[in-house]
Amino acid sequence: MLYNDDTTMRILQLTRAQRAAAPADDAHTERTGVFTSGIVATQEGRQIALFFTGVRHTGENLAQA
Repeated sequence: MLYNDDTTMRILQLTRAQRAAAPADDAHTERTGVFTSGIVATQEGRQIALFFTGVRHTGENLAQA
């Protein structure tokens, strides 16, 4: 079972230029938001949690995981 969620995140050290230069996998040519994605997998009583902070949203992070 997979669970996921996004929340916006403000990172002061990540400049607008750095966000714009981040790779875009789809039609987005410039990213303006920063997200923290949490992905939790559970199976047979075990849990694995992954957290990603960057310009990609959960769906994009799942596609790369």
